[in-house]
Amino acid sequence: MAKSKAVDELRDLLSDNKVRRALIETAGENAIAVIEALNKASQDEDIAKLLSLRVSDVRSVLNRLNEEGFTYYERTKDEETGWYSYFWTLDINKFKEWIKKKLLSKYERLRLMANEGEYYFCPHCGVDVVYSFEEAMDINFKCPKCNETLDLLEEEKVLKMMPKLDFSKLKRRFKKTKKRRKSK
Repeated sequence: MAKSKAVDELRDLLSDNKVRRALIETAGENAIAVIEALNKASQDEDIAKLLSLRVSDVRSVLNRLNEEGFTYYERTKDEETGWYSYFWTLDINKFKEWIKKKLLSKYERLRLMANEGEYYFCPHCGVDVVYSFEEAMDINFKCPKCNETLDLLEEEKVLKMMPKLDFSKLKRRFKKTKKRRKSK
């Protein structure tokens, strides 16, 4: 993949609020800036200078992203000083797979909740906060943030809310699961 196409694709992915939130939850508040900086520099020290961050903070983010499997490094030793240098790379394809997996787990959890009990969410604010029936009743089925009427969390609504990240196969699988459940 040409570098400019990869940069554009990365920019598009990072513009999604759900992706940004997942990255911050996974690797901390500097994760997005570090990933964006990987296009300009590959050494952790250079990224730290570029972002005016401590090298240890950048390394922490890079190591967390490496644990998730979409960044990797090459270590070289300076024969004169004996110091190691780390050259980091982002694998855009593995990053996209991570996004799908991360977001799917959230929607899978919501889908299970929709089938296991009565839960409510704000259609305006989204499904980041889900209320049990008792909690919804305590707040008169009104969102505390925007005062919108809460909506019942149903599997069909969860499927419609799923991000457009090529989840078509997964949506078909969920529908098959639902049909099997109805036929029992």
